[in-house]
Amino acid sequence: MRYIPSPVILLAVFATFTLVQVTHCHLITIDPHQEECFHETLKKGTKIKFTFEVLDGGSLDIDLTIKDPNNYVIHSEQRQSSGRYTIEANQEGPHAYCFANKMSSLAMKIVMFNIEFTDRKNESDQEQDKLQNMVTELSALVTGVKHEMDFLAARDRIHRRISERINSRVSMWSMFEVLLTLIVAVGQTYYLKRFFEVRRKV
Repeated sequence: MRYIPSPVILLAVFATFTLVQVTHCHLITIDPHQEECFHETLKKGTKIKFTFEVLDGGSLDIDLTIKDPNNYVIHSEQRQSSGRYTIEANQEGPHAYCFANKMSSLAMKIVMFNIEFTDRKNESDQEQDKLQNMVTELSALVTGVKHEMDFLAARDRIHRRISERINSRVSMWSMFEVLLTLIVAVGQTYYLKRFFEVRRKV
């Protein structure tokens, strides 16, 4: 087992507490011709890690726009089904994240997205900076795994709902076919019976 000096452990713990990381996970529905916006107040220099995926609806695409406090578009995507972006806030204030489903005339979209904010304090000590970077990378990996699990769970729920809907329609169609077959059989039997009765009379 490798021995880790106590000062290094203390620095690692300190680096963990000086790293401020907040993650928000959302699952939303967006009606046709509609736009949904969310606002977050950020400090200057805050890094924004943005992940989204369209889980259901139409062609599984959506428009994304990220705006700064001056309503200036700092990032934009058109007709994307998923995406991962890292953006740094250049000024302090409310930032807007907007999903638009305006290109769709009928399909409602189900979108899952995660917003992660990371703000690190500036430190002059190189060893502490190195430990902070290690903690940041480890935290990003853990957060990434959590996001993937959230996406998989949400996708599984959507696919299960779609499968149940398809199974229900198949069952209804099967019952309709059985009923139609019985009606045709009864109709043919009645027709043949009437046909032979008429021939006997003749």
